[in-house]
Amino acid sequence: MVSKTLNEIIQDAEHSHRKIWLMMTVTSTLWVLLGYLTIHSSEGFSPKYTNNLFIYLLYFVAFALGVLSIGLRYYLLSNQRIEIRIAEKPNLKLIAKNCQTGEVDHKRLEELNRLETYEQVLVTLPGWILNRSVYSWGINSMIIFTGYIVGILTNAFAVIVPFMVGALILDFIMFPKLQKYIKKASVLANSASA
Repeated sequence: MVSKTLNEIIQDAEHSHRKIWLMMTVTSTLWVLLGYLTIHSSEGFSPKYTNNLFIYLLYFVAFALGVLSIGLRYYLLSNQRIEIRIAEKPNLKLIAKNCQTGEVDHKRLEELNRLETYEQVLVTLPGWILNRSVYSWGINSMIIFTGYIVGILTNAFAVIVPFMVGALILDFIMFPKLQKYIKKASVLANSASA
């Protein structure tokens, strides 16, 4: 059974993770709009670089970025990495710090100290998970940016679309599911403290 305090922290963190994910996904897709506007500008744009080998290299780079994004996500949020994290002693003072003042909120610290041992470990996970998720989301953005470069170099908007679709598919696969990782870690932490 998860305490009310921990549940509130996890729900707040999950909302924050989803907002950050949405901002990064929307920002990534703006490269597509910028590519469209650049290619279809009134002055026109003539490609300066038409080396097919370089264009194919960029396609390969985008594919490699996709593989890296998936691999990094699964490695950084694997059971083994979660087990290592929950074995560490939680720094509750760091979690109880007020972000704006940098001071420890003593009321918050008292609430955190009243949590069960395994819940104290779990309360540190949302920030840890976000830090690892941002890497993959950033790599997904780089895929769209690579498509933008190909579109500009070839003066063809249509070539940007597959990059965008691929990156968006990865973004949706990597939609924040904080509860899933908390449940997984909860089982591991609860069994470790028993």
